[in-house]
Amino acid sequence: MLRRAGFAEACSDLPALAGRVAAGAYAMLLDDDGDLLRGPALLAFARRHGLPAVSISGLIHHRLLTESALRRTHSTELATPFGRFTVHAYHDAPVDALHLALVLGQPDPQRPVLTRVQAVEMQRDVLGFGTPAVPAWNLERSLARIGAEGCGVLVLLDERESPQQRLDRLAAPAATAPAPAFAQRALGVGAQILRDVGAHKLRLLSHPVPYRAVTGFDLEVTEFVPPG
Repeated sequence: MLRRAGFAEACSDLPALAGRVAAGAYAMLLDDDGDLLRGPALLAFARRHGLPAVSISGLIHHRLLTESALRRTHSTELATPFGRFTVHAYHDAPVDALHLALVLGQPDPQRPVLTRVQAVEMQRDVLGFGTPAVPAWNLERSLARIGAEGCGVLVLLDERESPQQRLDRLAAPAATAPAPAFAQRALGVGAQILRDVGAHKLRLLSHPVPYRAVTGFDLEVTEFVPPG
């Protein structure tokens, strides 16, 4: 769950936390009208049938307190056209990846901070591919916006693209290219890094998108800042 906050991951993590085989099954519960049980209704069902209940955000919070898949390995200063950033490198042991956090200023955990979390994409961040009809935050635009703000965090995730993924992005216009499945898959990694650098209340450089169980990482998205 520290990499992807989903039901399937919770199913395998729960027995693993109990020292059992990391395997499980999950099902959706419906009410008498055929609607999905959620929130208070789901908790009421659990109480009525004597079932223990725990939230995904609660499991994430527990794991963050007792373990970590990331380790900060290096910090240095980086002068850019947009300001002098502190760069922190994080080793992601389970997948042997190296993620970076570029921090400008000193984030205050009690105040919203401008934030961007993204996987590195060659076409977008190096070549600048895109269309005027589909504005997007790339590496340069994000750094410029954070620089203008005077404080912020940019997290670059080492989500390695396959040759086929790069070809697909070249072949598909930006307006029709499928959105990357990054948001949920890498939420946990980016959240741990943001937490480590002191960013808890986030003004996220992004179009509005749902983030599951973000509260489990002690994070709060206070605002989405779309590209303009």
